[in-house]
Amino acid sequence: MLALSMFGLVLGVVGWQDSQPVPIRTITALGRCIDIDDWFSGQQSYSTDLLAGSYSDADRDLLVRSGFTSVRIFVDADSILVNGNVDSARLKLLPTAITKFASDDLFVVLKLAEMDPKVRAAVYESLSGLRRRDRLVIQDAGATVSDRPRNLEGVTTVRPLTREALTKPPTDSDANAVYAFTMEGPRLFQTQRFRSGDRWPVRLGTLIYPPDASRLRRMAAELDGDSKSEVLDYAKSRWNVEELRRQMEPFHAWGRQHRRYVWLTGFGCDALADSSSRAEYFRQITSAASSLQIPWCVGSVSGPFALSRGEASSRSIRSEASALISGTDR
Repeated sequence: MLALSMFGLVLGVVGWQDSQPVPIRTITALGRCIDIDDWFSGQQSYSTDLLAGSYSDADRDLLVRSGFTSVRIFVDADSILVNGNVDSARLKLLPTAITKFASDDLFVVLKLAEMDPKVRAAVYESLSGLRRRDRLVIQDAGATVSDRPRNLEGVTTVRPLTREALTKPPTDSDANAVYAFTMEGPRLFQTQRFRSGDRWPVRLGTLIYPPDASRLRRMAAELDGDSKSEVLDYAKSRWNVEELRRQMEPFHAWGRQHRRYVWLTGFGCDALADSSSRAEYFRQITSAASSLQIPWCVGSVSGPFALSRGEASSRSIRSEASALISGTDR
């Protein structure tokens, strides 16, 4: 199990814990995270009532039963603004939503988009009354440690880690931080779209994972230009657990070197992709992450990469989502 493996990671390296004040319960909770990016994501058409009812206690319980241990909620300024001003009724919905999900079973990562400092201050002020700050993690695109209000001192933060930054030490002295990274994936399969934005044509059949070279070459023969090149590139690729692990290893090594936890985020797969291929992709990527004891966050509950069906209170989890958990347990 991830909890035991992460705990073993901390105890198994001399001095590793000394400069790693991220609580074990926090890094363990981040081990099986799922994005909620359609709630406070800035859709101006969302009414206050719609925001209030977008996710329910039943949805929280469904995610817990499905094996997830945290959720990451995206927050854009437009979700709490009306006519350019912070709307108190909409703002109050945010701590209510966090309280609903932050429990003994789930942590909440609040991912804040870039926003005006006054709007950010209002968001932080709204969090001041939270009783479950021990279950809160903050990922703020626009703030530094010095910007953090005192009422949130001690809350773990998430910092970005790009491939370009792997040659440098952490720029932030705060060690109570987790470093989120993304990596290259089988883009054509994940998005089911060409780089031009055009959808994968149904007439060619199902685009599967792992890539089947001979089948893909036959498909490519019916295409031309850049689309043909993309399919042939996918045919030549060798996506498997070993390749996925190879791409994660530089981030893992950076974390070991600098005594920081790293966190795999930003992966997912179009909900219209072949179900068995989608399951295999999830199984492979979480198996690779588990082998390096890297926690992960998958996208997402709803939207193009949905791992659920249905609406608030009546959602169900797609069968291929179980591959995420089975991959982690390997």
